[in-house]
Amino acid sequence: MTGILKKILKEISGMYESILEFIYPPSCILSDEYISNENSNRYIKDDRFNLLFRISDKDKIDLKNKLMSEYSFSVFTFYERDDFSKIIYNIKYGGMRKLAVYMGEILGLEFMKTNDSNNFPEFDMIVPVPLHRSRQRERGFNQSKLISTGMSNITGIKVTEDLLIRVKNTSSQTRLNKLRRKLNIENAFEINSKYLTEINEKNIIILDDVITTGSTINEAVKILKQNGAGEIMCCSLAMARD
Repeated sequence: MTGILKKILKEISGMYESILEFIYPPSCILSDEYISNENSNRYIKDDRFNLLFRISDKDKIDLKNKLMSEYSFSVFTFYERDDFSKIIYNIKYGGMRKLAVYMGEILGLEFMKTNDSNNFPEFDMIVPVPLHRSRQRERGFNQSKLISTGMSNITGIKVTEDLLIRVKNTSSQTRLNKLRRKLNIENAFEINSKYLTEINEKNIIILDDVITTGSTINEAVKILKQNGAGEIMCCSLAMARD
C-alpha cells in the first residue's frame, strides 16, 4: 500500500508542477526571459549559462594553495552581484532546491571530464559541509547536500550527508576577514560517532557551494584527517573572487 501511495503522490505532484508551469511559464532566473522547451534546463537560458565565468588556470592554483586537501576542484568563479551570485542566492534564499541539484549535476559532469585527464583516486563518498541544526531548521535544507546529490547522480559516488556534524553555531562568514573567519569556524565540526570506524583511509570529497578563504572547508578537512581519512578533495561549485 505504501508503494502505491507514493506512486499516486508522485503522479499528483507531477500534475501539479505541469499545471503551475502552464500558468506560470518558466523564466530565466538571470534575465526573466521566457525559457523555451528547446533549452537544456528550466532555470537559466543556455546563452546566459554559457556566459558564466569559469575558473582560470591561475584560479585553480590559488584554490589549491588555500586548501589543506590533496586535491581541489571547482568550476565557476563567484563575484559579488554577478550572475553566478544570483544562482547561489536563488538556491539559498529562494528555496530553488531543484536548481541546486541541477547545478550539482553540472559539477558532476565537469568532474568526470577532468577526472579522465587527471587520474584522481577512486573516491568512496561525497560529504557535504553541514549546516548547524538551527540554521538548517530555519532554511529547511542544506544547499551543499542538494548539490552533492546532483554530483552523485552523475558520478555514482554515494553521499554521506550525516558524517560531519556542525556542533558550533557560527556567525555568518560573509563580512569577516580571513583571520576572523578561521577563528569563527574553529572546532565547528565533529565526526558522527557511527562513522568513526568507517572513515579510516577512505578517500572523501568534501563539498561546499562556494569556497572563499577556505576556512570552513579546511576545518572540515582537519577533523576528517584527525580521524584517519585517506585522500581528500575539496570541491565546490565556485570559488569567490574579488
